[in-house]
Amino acid sequence: DKTVEYINQFCSNSINESHSFALSVGYMLPHQPYVCQKEIYQKFMDKVKLPEIKEKKFEDYHPYLQWWKENTGSTDITDEENLRCKAAYSGLVSSLDCMIGEIIKCLKKNEIFNETIIIYTSDHGDQVGEHGFWWKQTFYEESVKIPLIMSWKDKLPCNERRKQILNLVDLTATIVDVGEGMELPNIDGKSFLNIAINKKHKSKNETFSEFCIDNSLSWSDTKEPHLSRMIRTDDWKFIYYHGYNNQLFNLKNDPDEMQNLSGLKEYSKI
Repeated sequence: DKTVEYINQFCSNSINESHSFALSVGYMLPHQPYVCQKEIYQKFMDKVKLPEIKEKKFEDYHPYLQWWKENTGSTDITDEENLRCKAAYSGLVSSLDCMIGEIIKCLKKNEIFNETIIIYTSDHGDQVGEHGFWWKQTFYEESVKIPLIMSWKDKLPCNERRKQILNLVDLTATIVDVGEGMELPNIDGKSFLNIAINKKHKSKNETFSEFCIDNSLSWSDTKEPHLSRMIRTDDWKFIYYHGYNNQLFNLKNDPDEMQNLSGLKEYSKI
């Protein structure tokens, strides 16, 4: 609502006709707790299906993930709970779509939609029951991979889906580049605008992620922080767990991340 109000005010002031604006609009949706409006929830209950990547036997999980499931009380999630949570999560996504739609309608009503770049992204994904997990906090693709949708009429190509790996740390530099602003000093990020404009431009195809659990969490009785880190380069994903064995996945051959190659001699160079 505040975003729509701002755009309407900006466009009603003739002084701004030659000016630009930048808005960062942050939503909590979709997010746990998985609670949405009743009528939307009921609509999705008839559409959702059980997770495709089924839950393993508890002892077959990586020891760190066993610890995680035990401490979060998510060792015995029923099919009914999976379906109910997926319906509510889908309902939250639908509610978010409607909110974003109101902003797009406002841009079109004020006749500035064609001049405005829209970037839709998120800080994390959600397991949504895949692999027997919910929430984020893992390095499975469902959790660590995020959407990045960009729309800019006549500047960016339409209906293209890219396989390049990009980083949120580069987003600020990209926005500054779009606005032809002064390059920001002392930042790690690099603009990926040229990659967005032309898929022939190569990205480094590498990204990092990190997660730390310490005893500040209400349910955590750990005395030592649980540290985990991930690096993804091209089709390879390596996960380091402090105090545990590591994981290595080839996402081209094993997109569901079922076969841990870490520790096998033939992959030692990787």
